[in-house]
Amino acid sequence: MSGNGLDLKPGDKIGKYEILRVLAKGGGGVVYLAEQKTIKRKVVIKLITTKDEGSLALALARQEAEILASVDHPYIVDLYDVDEYAGYLYEVLEYVDGKSLSEMIESGDELSVTVVLKLMISIADALDYLHGLGIIHGDVKPANIVMSSGGNPLLVDLGLSGSSEDDLLHGRIMGTRSYRPPEAWRGEREERSDLWALGMTLHYLLTGRVAFKVTDEEELAKLIASEAPLDISDLRKSVPEPVVRIVERCLQKDLDRRYQSAVEVRRDLESALAYLESGQSKTAAMAMAPLWAGSTILLNVEYKEPGIPGQYREYKIKEVLGQGGFAIVYRAEDVIGHRQVALKILRRERADSEKTLVRFRREASLLARLDHPNIVRVHNFGRYVADFFIVMEVLAGPTIRDALDCGFEFKIEDAVVVVAQVLDGLERIHAEGVIHRDVKPENIKLQPERAVVMDLGLAHISGSAQLTMSGDIFGTPRYMAPEQACGQKVTFHSDLYAAGVVLYELLTGEIPHKADSPVSLIFKIVLEDPDPITEFRSDLPSSLVAFLSRVLAREPTGRFSSTQLAREELLASVGLRNNDVATIHRRMFDELQQMLL
Repeated sequence: MSGNGLDLKPGDKIGKYEILRVLAKGGGGVVYLAEQKTIKRKVVIKLITTKDEGSLALALARQEAEILASVDHPYIVDLYDVDEYAGYLYEVLEYVDGKSLSEMIESGDELSVTVVLKLMISIADALDYLHGLGIIHGDVKPANIVMSSGGNPLLVDLGLSGSSEDDLLHGRIMGTRSYRPPEAWRGEREERSDLWALGMTLHYLLTGRVAFKVTDEEELAKLIASEAPLDISDLRKSVPEPVVRIVERCLQKDLDRRYQSAVEVRRDLESALAYLESGQSKTAAMAMAPLWAGSTILLNVEYKEPGIPGQYREYKIKEVLGQGGFAIVYRAEDVIGHRQVALKILRRERADSEKTLVRFRREASLLARLDHPNIVRVHNFGRYVADFFIVMEVLAGPTIRDALDCGFEFKIEDAVVVVAQVLDGLERIHAEGVIHRDVKPENIKLQPERAVVMDLGLAHISGSAQLTMSGDIFGTPRYMAPEQACGQKVTFHSDLYAAGVVLYELLTGEIPHKADSPVSLIFKIVLEDPDPITEFRSDLPSSLVAFLSRVLAREPTGRFSSTQLAREELLASVGLRNNDVATIHRRMFDELQQMLL
């Protein structure tokens, strides 16, 4: 042991791991290659060589361990263990037996544009995952992307990771200087800072050159703040124009003109890759190229007040579909994708609220990951000028509330099939660790072939940082589970309860609890059992009545143990199977349409 830390040699033991060799040394620690002999697994050990509780290195290591413990993604390195040795903190990480991307380029490898796009699609996916958890990587660069033996890139070294509000890193100039965005030189950072670094990495992989190359740190900071990067087309003429434009948009100095999310970057990379692999002409590829700050379509855009048709980015606004306290939803035409879309724009007066912004961005990020026929699909999201927006598929059919209000009577099997589809969508949502928190007839659209769950604006990620104080109540009172009405912790059981209330209403036209005021209603939900459904319907199968009693149990543990089980039991309660759902739904929708005509 040395005076300022540890000096471990090959063969030394640290916990259950045997040191093989030193991989790297830094001011705050040493990185070793080691082996867990019992299972013959090689690992990386990051040993922090200080015990000083005021040390930034120690604080960052603890933060990295906490973050990695919560992360599970195929393109992010795994954390196996965290422990102490002789009072020194160490992390045990997955060992990736491959070169970093910087080592590959430095050794003379020239990666094809197609390979580069595939690599960056994977890393953009990893960043989207981290950002969805509220985590900024903080040091994206080729040296921190390592190729696995299976040919997949892994994002490593989350030592500078944290949130944009992280006091630990607030005001500090962090990250590898050649990959720092302009705001990082001011001690600021956010999710879009990772997108700049992703663009710098893409530039380097395509050209073999760092986009800003000077040795003097002060001069480098000035260049990054005011000058354009080295032109990719001058360095490698074979790079297609759409790919050049992606890099240019990543490297916009104005945050509002940069990509607004990793999802946007990934989708543009995927579009460019699809055109390259399909052998389309350069002209066709350019038509698909992402819009950026220099595009004509962006230069002539004005913000339009609700109800006034106009141009918004690449969308022509047609009409208002709906509006609430937080956002306005327009029907619009995507002039690039040639399709009708629903454009949801956060009200500008609400954009001043950090909590509202986080909820809005969380909704967009969640929906972008949830590709399921019973959940509304998101095409795009981000920020434009002063607005935050989500672009979704436009759903023209009625909501369940519309159907109930027009007097449509749902047959028993109709009601079961609709709610079974809602549970199918919720199962996908719950698989992401997300609770919807506002399942109700207004948030379920009926389409010719499916029922669609909408509006994740109040959704909550299990285990995530709270956006509300304990005791805050969010949702619609008539459909709240008892624990939600009390402001207690919500789980997937809370969504099951709400789905049960929707089923009850479809079958009876009534809700399980009735009261003269919202406060009285909440008291009844918390303290009383639902009104027996048999008081309104005597023709229901006993198995369906039993299902409702269970799903509407006041205690969460009295409900079903999983959303999948609830769906299976619901269908079985009326003798239906999965392949019956589509046929019954189509017949029901046709009958509803006839009534609405």
